[in-house]
Parts: sequence; structure tokens; C-alpha cells
Amino acid sequence: MRQVAGLFNFKARPGVAVIASLAFVAIVVVLLVFAYAARKWTINSISCDSVRSEQEKQGAVFQVSKGTKRVVVFGDSWVAGQGLDDPSNDGWPAKVGTQLGWGTWIDAVKMTGFINGGFCADQPFKTRVRDVMAVDPEIVVVAGGINDADHSGMDIKRAALALLADLVGVKQVVVVGVPAVPSKSAAQIATIDGALSEAATSAGRPFISTSDWALPYESDGLHLTGSGYTQYAELMKLAIIDLALDQTN
Repeated sequence: MRQVAGLFNFKARPGVAVIASLAFVAIVVVLLVFAYAARKWTINSISCDSVRSEQEKQGAVFQVSKGTKRVVVFGDSWVAGQGLDDPSNDGWPAKVGTQLGWGTWIDAVKMTGFINGGFCADQPFKTRVRDVMAVDPEIVVVAGGINDADHSGMDIKRAALALLADLVGVKQVVVVGVPAVPSKSAAQIATIDGALSEAATSAGRPFISTSDWALPYESDGLHLTGSGYTQYAELMKLAIIDLALDQTN
């Protein structure tokens, strides 16, 4: 009986306690990761629905200024004028287009880039070329890349070159670099800017660097304030004029 009783008089060894503690920690970590992934999926799902709804309402590409030359500005939330009360009129593409006498259309999807597919995961720039070409543009301004900050310069350059190859039939294509947004490191900005500059040079297209433009940002450190969009539009207009693009034909 003493032997039998001894079997049930169990006292946990230190090694067993450690294993139990590690197992508990592992379970907690897994649950936290699962909760984070579920929350991120929910946010992306809601945001994707919002993106689809906006596109259905106003079209994938829509006009923001009237003029004699057909121009499409192609990009992300900066092109969309995120944060503005009236982005169609107060966004920088509309301001630049109006001042240069352009008939300007925009194709802008939040959170997208040369690689980044955005909230819906399937809308990187290259997938939207058909919509852009449907306007039969004489000029295309490609402005984006900040949402590709987590990718390597080589991958960004490769994706940019693929996009520019798809736009080979457009008379004028201007590639715009990324500004030095506070939410990204100097190294990330330099990587993106360098990749886009190299891609533009390789494709024989002009490049506008914006990394040294001093601009006011919202608290998110990523998007411009209302006055920031106005400043950006003025600087962009001057940069485009400096390129001496043909304004009349």
C-alpha cells in the first residue's frame, strides 16, 4: 500500500515546472498573434470594402480638371488627397492640372504601391494600367512608392520597370519620387527614391525627386495637411515646368 500511495504523492520536479511555464507562455503568444492577425484582417476587410465602394461610386479613373491635354496621375492616397474635405478639387493633381491647363484624371488607391496591393491585396500599380490607358493619356505621372517601404530597393526597381514597360506607348511618363515622410526612416526613403530614380533612368523617363521638400504632415506622419497639399502642388507644378514637357501638342 505504501508503494501505491507513493505513486500518487507526486511532487513536481523543477524541470517539469519550467516546461509547463514555457508551454503556457507559448499558448499566450499564439493567442496574441492570432488576435492581432484577426484584427488586422478585419481592418483590411473593412478598408477593402470602402475602397471598392469608392471605385464603384466614382470610377477607377475619374477627371479632376479640364484642359486640352489628357493627363493621368497614377498613385496612392497622396494622389487621392486623403484627409481633404474635397479631394477632387483640393488635391494636388487637380491644382497642378488646373494651373497647367491639363485635362487631368486620377487613378488613386489608398495603401497601394509598385508592389503593395493595398487593403484589397490585389491592386498594385501594374494591375491598374488598363484603366489608365483607357483614357488614352498623352502624359502619365506616376507618384507613389512610400507604401513599398518594407521591400528591397531591387524589388521596387524591378516592379517600377515592369510598370514603365506597360506604359511604353504613352508619349510622356514622369516618375515622382517619395517625400521624406516622418513615419519612415531616412534609409527607407533613400532606398525607395534610389530605386525609382534608377528605374526611370533605365526606361528613359524623367524623374522628380521630392525627398528634400519641406512639407507639413498630419499627426500620422504619413499624410499631408491641407496646406501641405497646396505646397506640394506648387512645388510639383514648378518641377513639371522645369522638365519642359510639351504643353501644347
